[in-house]
Amino acid sequence: MKKIALNLNLQILLVLFLQLLIVAFSFSENSKAQETEESGVLGPGKGVTAKSDLGFKLSPEAEKLFRVQSKSWQEIIAKKPNDFPKNALIRVKNEKYFFRIRDHWIKRFEFKEDFWTSQQILEELRDSDRIVVSGTELLRITELFAENGHEDGH
Repeated sequence: MKKIALNLNLQILLVLFLQLLIVAFSFSENSKAQETEESGVLGPGKGVTAKSDLGFKLSPEAEKLFRVQSKSWQEIIAKKPNDFPKNALIRVKNEKYFFRIRDHWIKRFEFKEDFWTSQQILEELRDSDRIVVSGTELLRITELFAENGHEDGH
């Protein structure tokens, strides 16, 4: 049973990764001339339009395709722990994080303590910040893709 679930998870990740590649390569507005100026998958007219220490920005088309939805962090904290959006919290090995949106920049927000009692969250989040509650699977892949320097097209 575990093997079937593992195979299904791998298939889902592969499909999501392939969708990301399709999105990343399909947002080029002007074919050859623009590719020469901006080779790769990062920049204006691409799925990931920018990256910096602030995080990364997605084009509106990529946000729509990835079905990215967010809620204010205050709205989430006001709810009971059992009502926390399941897709918002990501756990990988010893890491716990969610994706925060600030001024259209999407960035991983890691925290060590319990979400509901974390002083770090209260101190570091701004009133206008939002937490991604849907589309996190593709954002994880997009984040890795952008961080690992794939803007050169390799």
